[in-house]
Amino acid sequence: MRIQSAKAIGTIYFALLFFIFIIIEFNRTGDFFVYLQASSDLFGPENIFTKLYGNPPSLFYFGNPFLTTLLYPFTLLPISMASLLWKLINLFALFRVFQLIDQHLFQPFLKTKQRVTASAILFIGSFFLGVQ
Repeated sequence: MRIQSAKAIGTIYFALLFFIFIIIEFNRTGDFFVYLQASSDLFGPENIFTKLYGNPPSLFYFGNPFLTTLLYPFTLLPISMASLLWKLINLFALFRVFQLIDQHLFQPFLKTKQRVTASAILFIGSFFLGVQ
């Protein structure tokens, strides 16, 4: 019974943080816009590494051509939908990483309540990795 309630609390934590993230990040495109612009030019005659991107165009593209190719299908969607889909994919990947961390690092050493707390701290802390 205790394990099921801890899983329910963990699911509620994740769902709450998921919705907060989506609300905050929905209209923020950041560098993703630059990646999409470069991806749309990838199969054209221009060199994507010498053209300026952004709004206004002021940034060079330094990304990997493989990533640019992977992002090409996103150029067929409106920017807000592409950004939302990309963020959902990243959230799923982040959630999966936390599951693996929990499975291999937390389960053998921590009690259920401590695992949920540690996972929530990791999830919240992951948003601050790029903040300076």
